[in-house]
This record gives sequence, structure tokens and C-alpha cells, in this order.
Amino acid sequence: MQKKRETTYKFATEKFMNKLDTPNLISKIYEIARSKLILLHEQQQKLFNNLPKPIFPEDMFEMISKKNKSS
Repeated sequence: MQKKRETTYKFATEKFMNKLDTPNLISKIYEIARSKLILLHEQQQKLFNNLPKPIFPEDMFEMISKKNKSS
């Protein structure tokens, strides 16, 4: 039973990390930050930084999962 849990955990972790693609996300965040410095003056940067964060529905991941399964 313990072996099966470990195998399942490892499989889920690998799938999660593949979907997450952390290096790519970090690279994109860095590019956006650099673009803000180049394109926006100080007041615009302050305004941009104070924009509200996006709100995602709680069941968003379930909807995506169902959509992927039906495709």
C-alpha cells in the first residue's frame, strides 16, 4: 500500500512540474518586469503595480481537466 502511494505521489509530482514549467514562467515574469521599466514612466509603473490581481474561479482547474479529457 505504501509503495503504491509513493509511486502515485511521484507520478503526480512529475505531471505537476511538467505542466508548471517553472523556468519558462520565471523567464516570462522577468521579461514583463524589464518591459515595464523600458516602456512606462514612473507614474505609469506605479499605476501598473497597483492594478488588482486577477481572480480565478475555484473550479477553474476542474473545468480545464474536464475539457482536456473530452478532447
